[in-house]
Amino acid sequence: ADADADADADADAENMFADPPETQASDLPAPSHADAPSNGAPVPTDARTARGRTTTAQGQITVVMRARGGAGATTLAVNLAVAQAGRAPEGTTALVDLDIQSGAVAMCMDLPDSAEASAFLKGAKTASRDFLDTAMVPHQSGVDVLTAPDIFAPLGALNAISLAALIDALKARYDHIVLDMPLAIDAWITPVLDKADRVLIVTDTSLPAVKRTRRLMDLIAEEHMTLPVDVAVNQQKKPMFMSAALRECETLIGRPFTHWIPMDAKTARRASDLGVPLQQCAKRSGMARAIARLSETIFSAPRAS
Repeated sequence: ADADADADADADAENMFADPPETQASDLPAPSHADAPSNGAPVPTDARTARGRTTTAQGQITVVMRARGGAGATTLAVNLAVAQAGRAPEGTTALVDLDIQSGAVAMCMDLPDSAEASAFLKGAKTASRDFLDTAMVPHQSGVDVLTAPDIFAPLGALNAISLAALIDALKARYDHIVLDMPLAIDAWITPVLDKADRVLIVTDTSLPAVKRTRRLMDLIAEEHMTLPVDVAVNQQKKPMFMSAALRECETLIGRPFTHWIPMDAKTARRASDLGVPLQQCAKRSGMARAIARLSETIFSAPRAS
């Protein structure tokens, strides 16, 4: 079975890196994820139209935060979005990399960093339908993606007013939006939490990570007491029996650990090297299955009141 899985993954990888045929933009049919280049590269700007919505309600914002660097939050954010896109109508799931200094969404999905995001940071572009038409890249997984800027900028380059407008535009276009946050906390986190429907904190069971998880939970609760917060223990298999140390960790954060994502270093490295989400290149792996279950739980949960 493992040999078959590797063979399937190799076949998928070969297809993903195949060069798309040369086509004039004017000859392109109405765009869809199926027509996007298989390696996830941007489609021509003039070949895009507004993505479809399936409801009249505003889209739901899921904010992914990390308790420490290297916690695997970006990998989790990418694969949560891909898993949700696999269950949702085409063009209704979005992923936005707000880690404007160290964003890794582009690498995880074999996409370029975003010149449009850089223009947005500089104030040369504003959040609008036209901006989303050019900035959101349809990935072959079914997710529309805004990667991090292709320039290095301080976190303060992103201001709260512009970000609030961007989130409103995203909510008007998509049913589900996943925001991948940086490790550092900046003042512009306020509109993110104001407009969020849920927060997922990615952590591990080391004491520093657990302590920062608690601090993040306290920060959120200060002004957003009704905002649902979930905690995912990443890169660690759920133990059959909770040790005294793990029970102390649960006591510190004030809740039991309910979401566990097992680590599979070989599979994770393969996905990273290919620039292909786990949900595509290793869907039957323990990591991918655990993320898919978490995605179902997260996106089916009640939204913030």
